[in-house]
Amino acid sequence: MSLRDIMDAERRLCILTLLSETPDYRLNHKILATAVSALMAPRVSGDVIQADLAWLKDVGLVQIETDISWPVIARLTPRGLDVATGATVVPGVKRPDPR
Repeated sequence: MSLRDIMDAERRLCILTLLSETPDYRLNHKILATAVSALMAPRVSGDVIQADLAWLKDVGLVQIETDISWPVIARLTPRGLDVATGATVVPGVKRPDPR
């Protein structure tokens, strides 16, 4: 596993965790980029977050509520919540540490 793979997996878990902590399980990509950048280094661009959201959508962990309009809004799926809490493991997403 490369350093890039490790960082991608960590960032994807961070996105899922942030979504799991909101009352309606959704955030726009700009807020996600700001929050992920505050929690991880180096700074994460909105383009990287959008690419991660597309990947997470492809594996069924988030739904994208707006495909064309700005900003992109992601909503956590039940399976995404399971991954965020460690109940389900998905290759490409870091498993959360025990709490």
